[in-house]
Amino acid sequence: MNRLLEIPGVYLLIQLLMLPGARKLLAAQWRKAFAESTGIILDVGCGPEPSPEPNGTLVGVDVNTDYLRQYASTVSTDPGLFLNPKSLPKRLAFKSSADKLPFCDSCSDETRAMGLFHHLTDESTVACVSEMIRCVRPSGKIIIFDTVWPRSSWRRPWAWLVRYMDRGRYVRTESGLRSILCSVSGIPWTCNRFAYTYIGLEGMLFILHKLRTFVPADCCWA
Repeated sequence: MNRLLEIPGVYLLIQLLMLPGARKLLAAQWRKAFAESTGIILDVGCGPEPSPEPNGTLVGVDVNTDYLRQYASTVSTDPGLFLNPKSLPKRLAFKSSADKLPFCDSCSDETRAMGLFHHLTDESTVACVSEMIRCVRPSGKIIIFDTVWPRSSWRRPWAWLVRYMDRGRYVRTESGLRSILCSVSGIPWTCNRFAYTYIGLEGMLFILHKLRTFVPADCCWA
């Protein structure tokens, strides 16, 4: 089954069938979260489907070449393209792991990871968030969305079952996901928990505004 999900068309079909209402419910959240997205946007662990388009260039990063070809017509191997942002297409893609991005410091105006971290170990998640912060410019934003276990399995049994069957082996509780992000950044995150499908799947949206200095430390939550 996991091999089938590596095929973009199969992956998108399964998403549509297993996550009823997700497009509509997430769209309302995305309108607020990405309303001011401009410039170069790194979409880390992008999968085959682009996240909301910015006023600028959306740069997808994934390890699956087929996903990248579905995501953008241009799959690049030259991070130096970022030195000439005015020449960039509206969308392009890079093949790379999420925990070691091939880009220089402060190269982007925003970094995103949408539904990625429940596929990564704690160690890889910490490394990925550190890379996302490194690659965004001072005063830029880091936006993270990921699924979490429902608060109550008996109230939302179908949502719990779908999460249990997820090929991502690292679905976390809200406190677990908060703890990992807190271990990386000393800068306050804002966060919002909400149901994003008609069957009650729940997710967390985190937003971080990068300060001019980044020093890992104990953090607080806004």
